[in-house]
Amino acid sequence: MDTYPFYVPSLWVQYYSAGGEKLRWCQPDGLLFDFKAGIITIVEIKYCHTPASWFQLYELYLPVISKIFGTKLWQYRMVEMVLWYDKAIGYPGKHYLRPGIHLAKADEVSVFIWKPKKQR
Repeated sequence: MDTYPFYVPSLWVQYYSAGGEKLRWCQPDGLLFDFKAGIITIVEIKYCHTPASWFQLYELYLPVISKIFGTKLWQYRMVEMVLWYDKAIGYPGKHYLRPGIHLAKADEVSVFIWKPKKQR
């Protein structure tokens, strides 16, 4: 976590959708802040790779979070963190397997397969 010294888990955010009058809520599983590089990584944690993560990351969390923090000082990265990955799962957009969350790139959905260390 040296790359991301600041992690905000399960942040509840209120927002109004464009043209909407109803107050809505969303809750990204985590936000990782790299203040030196000006990067916010939006993390969605799933048990297994699922198309729902693309919609949550790209169509909900990214627009809401980038509206709050702006685009002049921050770049945004999106990561689906999973225990299980099946490439046969239909995914609505491009995604890229990355061996570490810190290797996610801007404007794409990266998938990080988390392999927990066995506990003794």
